[in-house]
Amino acid sequence: MRFSASEGFALPLPRWLAWAFWGVYLLFCLLFYQERTLFLDGAFQLFHLVNEQAVQVYHYRFVTALPQLLPYLAVKLQSPLSGVMLLYSLSYGLFFLSVFWMVFQRWKNEALGWTLIFYLALLGLDTFYHIQSEYYLGIALLVLVFALVLRHPDLPWRVFPLLGLLLVTIAFAHKLTFVFFLFLWGYFGLQFSTLRHRRYLVLLLFMGAIVVVKSVFFTNWYEVMKQEDFNRHLEAYWPHLHTLPAHRLFLKRLLHHYGLWALFLGLVSVFYLYRRRILKLVWVWGTAVGYLLLYHVADPMSPYRFYAEVSYLPLALLVAVPLFFEVLPQYGVRWWGWVLAGVLVWRLWAIGANHQTFERRTQWALQQLSSLPPDEYCGLVLPKEGTPTDTLIMEWGLPFSTLLKTSLLHPDSARSLLVTDNWQRFQKHRQDSLHLLTPFKPIPKADLNPSYFRMPRRPYFFSQLPPSH
Repeated sequence: MRFSASEGFALPLPRWLAWAFWGVYLLFCLLFYQERTLFLDGAFQLFHLVNEQAVQVYHYRFVTALPQLLPYLAVKLQSPLSGVMLLYSLSYGLFFLSVFWMVFQRWKNEALGWTLIFYLALLGLDTFYHIQSEYYLGIALLVLVFALVLRHPDLPWRVFPLLGLLLVTIAFAHKLTFVFFLFLWGYFGLQFSTLRHRRYLVLLLFMGAIVVVKSVFFTNWYEVMKQEDFNRHLEAYWPHLHTLPAHRLFLKRLLHHYGLWALFLGLVSVFYLYRRRILKLVWVWGTAVGYLLLYHVADPMSPYRFYAEVSYLPLALLVAVPLFFEVLPQYGVRWWGWVLAGVLVWRLWAIGANHQTFERRTQWALQQLSSLPPDEYCGLVLPKEGTPTDTLIMEWGLPFSTLLKTSLLHPDSARSLLVTDNWQRFQKHRQDSLHLLTPFKPIPKADLNPSYFRMPRRPYFFSQLPPSH
């Protein structure tokens, strides 16, 4: 079966399988809501949302405001903290489900609907728990953009306001979204002759202009720092970019965690070679190699799997789009449904089992706090040296995650744990009973939202002993 841009995009796959995936995905959002909301950026953002009773947007990445609306309303209605946290976790799942529903159900583009599922599942492992990533959200909106383009392949001017709104949101989510915009734009231009017209070129120029404006006028300190890091790493490794340590780490992670992506990439490559579609083969591999090179220069040591995975996740588009737009329509045999069912079961099982990684982190922090005399201290300050780094992953978010967790367990005596590699910086706070200590700045306890955070007016206990594991 061959598709044209003027036809529907039905696939020889059972629709119930797609909806079953979403049922399990949302169930996981509920079951593992604490693991999702107590990890790093998620805990940091949720703390400030609850404490300030305001939606949190950082670095002009306003796409993240959308999943915050439900927990924000819950805070305004003074719902219990457990309900706010649960809605915070669920809202990110509902964001992706909303995109899927519009693409798959409303616009009848099953191929792009399945692409979104593969985007979440094929390489997803830690990212299910590292929910607060604007890049993560922006790539999903790219799927929505091209579903709209394929629904209106002549691109009438009336669709450009909606496309413009989506493209601005995507470009401001993360600068690397442009790489995958370019991939999808080029792929669909090759695939569908009905898109080869001036307005399709205007779409590319429009997105390019947005990216330029964003880069020139809306670059913040964080992005400047990242660009400086990139330039420094490029200078250090040039011209021997093949020696970047991240290359070896990526191959190791492919072998242990993301092998299915490599298998599907091989399948798509064999298909293109057999069909002699060399230009598309080059487009897929060129994007993959170029993008990996960009990311590995930016983060050559790639020490954190969860952080790298957010950047690797869009690679799923490079195999999902050819698979669902060309391979399956050509070989629409019944067993494809069983293959995909097996893939989804495998990936969902891996995601669900991985909750222990994030649960251990919280349990370790609670174990440290449990050693404190309950009526003498409001929290604990530990040196980073000697802590189990594999368990903690990153330590900076612990003051927020432990405050949230202990507020759930003991609403009237919340506590906080700070692990720091700058011990001397906090010595002046040894007798401080008036502040919540964080890696960024002390927060007056008087400024905490008393409906959710009731922290005793007592000092922290400073320990230089190796923490118990």
